[in-house]
Amino acid sequence: MRIVYIGGEPVPGNTGGSTHFMEVAAGLAQLGHEILAVCPRDHGQQASDVINGVRIIRVPMKMRKYTIPLAALLKLFAILRFKPDILMERFVTFGGTLALIARITRTPLVLEINSPHTDELLYRFKVKNRILRWLLLKWRDFQMRSATRIIATLSSVVPPFVKERVMLVDWAANCDLFDNENIPDTDKKALRKKLGIRPDQPVVIFLGTFRAWHGVHHLPVIAAEVLKKIPDACFVTIGAGNERAAVELAVKDAGLTGSFIFTGSLPYTTVPLYLSIGDVGIAPYDRSAYPPLIEFGFYWSPLKIFEYMACGLPVVTIDVEPLNRLVKDGERGFVVPEGNWSIFSQKIVQLLNDRAASAKMGRDARSYTQSNYSWQYHVAQLNEMLLSLNTGT
Repeated sequence: MRIVYIGGEPVPGNTGGSTHFMEVAAGLAQLGHEILAVCPRDHGQQASDVINGVRIIRVPMKMRKYTIPLAALLKLFAILRFKPDILMERFVTFGGTLALIARITRTPLVLEINSPHTDELLYRFKVKNRILRWLLLKWRDFQMRSATRIIATLSSVVPPFVKERVMLVDWAANCDLFDNENIPDTDKKALRKKLGIRPDQPVVIFLGTFRAWHGVHHLPVIAAEVLKKIPDACFVTIGAGNERAAVELAVKDAGLTGSFIFTGSLPYTTVPLYLSIGDVGIAPYDRSAYPPLIEFGFYWSPLKIFEYMACGLPVVTIDVEPLNRLVKDGERGFVVPEGNWSIFSQKIVQLLNDRAASAKMGRDARSYTQSNYSWQYHVAQLNEMLLSLNTGT
């Protein structure tokens, strides 16, 4: 089949959205589909490219600091000349190029929904103007009604009038790339030496964007408790974001600078090596920092947890759906009451002190991810649905 796929994240890129977009596009191409991917053009990137069998067209989508995927309309004629059998778009409020094309051409449209994006906008920007709220919601509804099928991680992020079109899915990890066994020991030793970490020093990994809802402001508190029991533990944080400077300052004020390494954002293909030197992966989410996660449920399917587990790391996270399903307590790591950072720290200490149990949890985590949450598995589910749309069954 010929599939047009539009997303609002640059590829290649280091964000979860970029990873998701490219893994799905490449996975579908590997199954024999012809993929035309339309995405933002970052500074220095070529206007067109071919990566892993995916033909990519990049479009200037930035307006000040915001991405407007509707700018993909600039490539309307290229999309129509491609003569797609299926349209796919990652939903955001200011997208909708393929909704318009689907209405005109009657081509099946699949919307990927990662969040209640319009409701998030109304919350974040405190939109009070009735006319503006009405316009935003009407444009959202137009996109939803234009979709033949919708894929989402939770039905709560989808308006009630299209719930019958929803296929619930989870996102995933690249289990071939994130495979600890395939990373040479010499590379792991070299990285520890580069970072100033002893060969036997315990390492706790935090991977993710430095945003409040990721729980980054709790890292100094968590680390301080762990270091009381295991003074030589090292916390390696991987990622960037607008809260990073504040977290680094808090770490410094707490006198913990010597126990933290901030790598910043890393290329996607480099991340597995950094995870491979870890003993525990942590995800201390804080929904209170972002109320939509409470109102709609924890709708983000966190790639970091899948990638930790694919690399064989036991995980410590909070006890909410769907995280407590992914990290079954006592089997693939631990889930703790939300906001109880003392218990969170205790579970990290427990894993660091019992290496045999920790290693078994890590092996079980990888096996579980390979069977249920690989990108191959996700793409196979998606492919089955796309084939049914193309045949009209």
